[in-house]
Amino acid sequence: LAQNAEKKHALIAYQIAFDLYESEHQKILTQVTEIVATQKEEAAPQDKNVLEKIIDIISGKKPRAINKEFLKEASHSDPILIGQIKDNIPQNKSVPHEACLWANAIMNAGTTNDQFLKENLDWVAKASHWSKFSATSTLGLIHKGNTEKAREILNPYLNESHVTSSPYSGSGAFYAYGLIHANQYNPDVITYLLDSLKNHSQNEYISHGICLGLGMVGMATADKNLYEELKNVLYLDNAISGEAAGLAIGLIMLGSGDEEAIRDLLAYAHETDHEKIIRALSLSLAMIMYMKEDAAETLIEQMAIDKDSIIRYGGMFMIGLAYAGTSNASCIKKLLHFGVSDVNDDVRKAAVMNLGFILCQNANKVPKIVQLLAESYNPYVRYGATMAVGMACAGTGMKEALDLLIPMLDDSIDFVRQGVLVSLAMVLIQQNETSEPRLKDYKAYLDKTYKDSHEDILVKFGAIISKGLLEAGGRNCTISVVSKAGNNKTASIIGLTVFSHFWYWFPYINFISLALTPTPLVALNSDLQIPKSFQVKCKSKPSMFAYPEYLKKEDPTKNIKKETAKISTTLRVQQRAKRKGKDVEMKDDKPEEKKEEEKKAEEEKKAEEEKKKEPEPTSFMVNNMERVTPQQRESLECPEESRYKAILKDELYGFILVEDKQEGEKEEFLGDKKEEEKPKEEVKMEDIPKEKKEEEEDPNIPEEFEYDPLIQEEPEQIFQKNIYFKPLLL
Repeated sequence: LAQNAEKKHALIAYQIAFDLYESEHQKILTQVTEIVATQKEEAAPQDKNVLEKIIDIISGKKPRAINKEFLKEASHSDPILIGQIKDNIPQNKSVPHEACLWANAIMNAGTTNDQFLKENLDWVAKASHWSKFSATSTLGLIHKGNTEKAREILNPYLNESHVTSSPYSGSGAFYAYGLIHANQYNPDVITYLLDSLKNHSQNEYISHGICLGLGMVGMATADKNLYEELKNVLYLDNAISGEAAGLAIGLIMLGSGDEEAIRDLLAYAHETDHEKIIRALSLSLAMIMYMKEDAAETLIEQMAIDKDSIIRYGGMFMIGLAYAGTSNASCIKKLLHFGVSDVNDDVRKAAVMNLGFILCQNANKVPKIVQLLAESYNPYVRYGATMAVGMACAGTGMKEALDLLIPMLDDSIDFVRQGVLVSLAMVLIQQNETSEPRLKDYKAYLDKTYKDSHEDILVKFGAIISKGLLEAGGRNCTISVVSKAGNNKTASIIGLTVFSHFWYWFPYINFISLALTPTPLVALNSDLQIPKSFQVKCKSKPSMFAYPEYLKKEDPTKNIKKETAKISTTLRVQQRAKRKGKDVEMKDDKPEEKKEEEKKAEEEKKAEEEKKKEPEPTSFMVNNMERVTPQQRESLECPEESRYKAILKDELYGFILVEDKQEGEKEEFLGDKKEEEKPKEEVKMEDIPKEKKEEEEDPNIPEEFEYDPLIQEEPEQIFQKNIYFKPLLL
C-alpha cells in the first residue's frame, strides 16, 4: 500500500499503522518498524517519504506528540476540587496525604500541569520515608510522555549528591523517569538507568526505583541483557530491591514465553524466604505467559497446585493473562472453581478478579457471571467480584455494572467498600450527570466519605483515588483494554494487572497510567496534518457529552448567621407581651438588606428557569482535536457537505485518516506557527505628557547591586529550573 502511487492507498497504510500502534505491544511494533526501515532503504525516492511517516506512526513518535498536545491544551481538570480534598483530609496521617497526591497526579496525567505541587510545596514536603518516594514518583504520572524534558524536570532529584542524601525521593525520581518513558523503548534511557543501577547496587531503596523504571521502559522487549542485570539484583536476596527486580523481569519478558526465564524465576520463588519476592515472581511468571493460551497450560497446572499460596495466587493471574479477551469457557470454569474452593483468601480473590480479564472482550457478561460471587459470605471474594467488574467494564458506564456495584457501597467490610468505590470510578469515567443521573449521588457519597473523620482510613483512601479517576487526564482520558480494531491493548491490561495490587503496595497506583487512553478526535490528511475545518456531527444533545461543571469557591461568610443586637427596651416589651399572652411583631432592623438578598435569589431562579425553557439542540458539531467519549462514538457521522471524506466511515473517533475532496485549495492546519505579532507603534516624545517626559528624561537611578539569577528571574523561569521543588526534597 505504501509503495502504491495513489494517495488513497497511502492513507489506508497510515490507518493500519495507527491501528497497529494501538495494540501497544512494544516488541511487535519494534519488529515492524525494523522491517519498514529496511524497505525504506530499498524503496524508490517517491516512496521513502510515505515509509518515513509510517515509521513515525508505528514507533509512536507521531501519535504520542498529538496526544501530549491534546491533553495539555484541552485539559479541564478542576483546581478547586483537589484543593478541597487537601483541606478536608487529616493533616497528620500519611495515607490520605499520599492518596491526595495520587488523585492530583491521575487528574493531571499527561497534561504536564503540576500547579498544585508548586502551590503546596510545604504541604508536599511533609512526606517522609516511602511517602517521599510516592510523592516524587507522581511527577512521572503528570509528565507522562513528556520525554524531551524528562531529565530537566527530574534533574534535581537524579543528581548524585541528592540521591545519596535522600534515597527515597531519589528512588521515586528513577521510578518517575521510567513512567515518563513507559512502553517507549529508548536505548539511551536504558543505558542511563543501567549505569545508575550499577552505581547504586548496594542501596536497596534506590535500586527499587531504578528496577521499576527499567521494567516500564523495556516493557515487552525480551531484552536478554536487561534480564541478566535484573536477575543479578534479584539474586542478592534483598526483599525491597528483589521485589522490584522480580516485577521488572516480568514486564521486560512480557508475552515472550521464555523457558529459561520461567525456569529461573520458578526455582528462585521456591528458594527465597521473602514473601515480597515470591509475590513479584509469581506475577512475573503470569506476565511472561501473556496471551500464550495452550502453551501456558502446563505451567498453570503446576502453579495452581503448588503448596505455596502465593505461587497459586500467581497461577490465577496466569490463567487470566494467558487467555485475556478469549472468553474461554474452560478457563472461566477453572477460575470459578478456585474462587469458591481454595483454602487461601488471596487466591480466591485473584481467581474471581481474573474473570474480568478473560471476559474483557465481552464485558457485558461479567456482571451476570460474578453476581452470585458479589453476595458471597467471604469478603475477599466480594472484593474480587467488584474489581473484575471495574476492570472489564471500565469506561462503559454500563447499567448492569452499576446495578451490581452501587448496592455494595453498604458492605460492612472496609476493603470491600474501597474496591467498590474504585471500580465505580472506573466504570463511570467520562460520564456526566445527564448521561448517568446516579453519578451525582456517587460524587456526593465520595465527598461525604473522605470528609468523615470517623470513616475507615482504607475507605477514605479509595474515595480520594476515585475522585482522581473520575477526572483522569484533565477529563480527557478513559480506561480501555480493547483497541479500536477490537484487539487487546497490551499495556492497558498489564497496567490494570499491576494497579490492582495497590492494596499491597500503594506506589503500584502509578501503573494506571498505562491504562489511561486519551479520547480525542484526530483527523489527519495525507501529509499527517490536522485540518482545522474538519468536523463531525453528533446526533445527540450537547448536554449528554458535555464536561462536568467546575466547582465554585465557597464563600466562608455565606452560612454565618448575623445576630442582630437587641436593645433593653425591646426585650422588656417582648417579656411584657408574653405575660399578657400577646404576640408582638418587632420591626426588622435591616429590612432593606433582606429585600436585596431575596431579589437576587429570585433573579437567579428566573435565569435558571429561562435556561430550562430554551429548547436544547438535538445535535451539535465536534471539531478536530476535541474530546469524543466512548458513549458518544455511536452517534457520530460525517456531514455530506464536508470537504474531507474519512477512510473509515463507521469509526469517527481516535486517529482517522481523511481524503481531501478539494485538494489544492487553501486550508489551515492545527499546529501551524502563528503569524508574527505586528510591531507596536513607537511612542514619540511629543505624544508624552510634560510630567511623564520629565520622569523619563531624569529617572531615579537605583543603587549598585550584585546580580543573583535566583532572585532576579521570574518565578516561572525559576520553577522551570526546578528550584521550587527543592523544599520537597529536604
